[in-house]
Amino acid sequence: MPRALLAPLSATLLFLSPALAAAQVTSVNGRTGAVVPAVGDYKCAQVTNCAPVNAANNWSAYQVIGLNHLGTVNPRINVGLQIVGPGTGENNVVDAFSYNGSSQYVAERYDWNGRAFTPVKKGEGIGGFWGAAYDGRGDPVDAGLTFLATETQTTTFNGMDAEIWYTPNGSTALTEGFAVSTGGLGGVTVGGGTSPGHAPADLGNGTIDAADSIVTMNHFRTMGGHGTITGCGASATFARGTDQAGVITTGGGVTSCTYNFAKTWGAPPVCMVQIYKAARPTPFVSNELATSITVSFSASFNGTFQYICMGVG
Repeated sequence: MPRALLAPLSATLLFLSPALAAAQVTSVNGRTGAVVPAVGDYKCAQVTNCAPVNAANNWSAYQVIGLNHLGTVNPRINVGLQIVGPGTGENNVVDAFSYNGSSQYVAERYDWNGRAFTPVKKGEGIGGFWGAAYDGRGDPVDAGLTFLATETQTTTFNGMDAEIWYTPNGSTALTEGFAVSTGGLGGVTVGGGTSPGHAPADLGNGTIDAADSIVTMNHFRTMGGHGTITGCGASATFARGTDQAGVITTGGGVTSCTYNFAKTWGAPPVCMVQIYKAARPTPFVSNELATSITVSFSASFNGTFQYICMGVG
């Protein structure tokens, strides 16, 4: 984490406003009084004098905070800090409130080899925010946002992804919904993962890799720059479009015209062409490369044609 973030975060954690100064830990492992928990002592604590100023909120005068919970209530995970509400129907809210600053929730990981801290390794989980609901037997994780290292961490390489998981109706399996930079390249993947940390690798910055279909309830539109044309006649023009689809007008009678893509495809695309508002001559794609397509005509042509290209493989 950047040092610039650690300083204000530490200040936030250590700050105790005068309005909250009366709150104190009053019971740790059976000991009572204003006690300070010691290392190895963290099992449970009761915080008292936490009643709100507005008693109409009907909160309990205390909450129970479990530290290093042993799993007798929730064996699913080892809990470092568990806040249990009063159990009278109110929402249990964790509220980070800041004056003239931002409130932050930070998940951090340090690896430890028994002697010293070591860098976090590729594929290791950093942290997350999870939703779990009681189902009559337990409370399995049903949805969440998680972060994983996409490369072993160094002072100059800090690759990390962000993954959103959910459980669809009629299932108990976590399913990948949306992930960013799972392969460390900055692209987006939608679906296809089997468990957190096992989402498909992204295809690169600015890409979207959907495991199934991309559906639009309206038009599908491409935007961006276009490439150049060569061998299409002296006064030929690129009328409009992109690498995906476009309109070209030749400049005089020609038997072929080449469009050079603005951005090279990963593999030669599949393209279709047609003459605009004319029946002859017949156009066809005579050369298809990742960098360009050449459209040829069965006879000399002076007019406008259209193309559509789709990437495959």
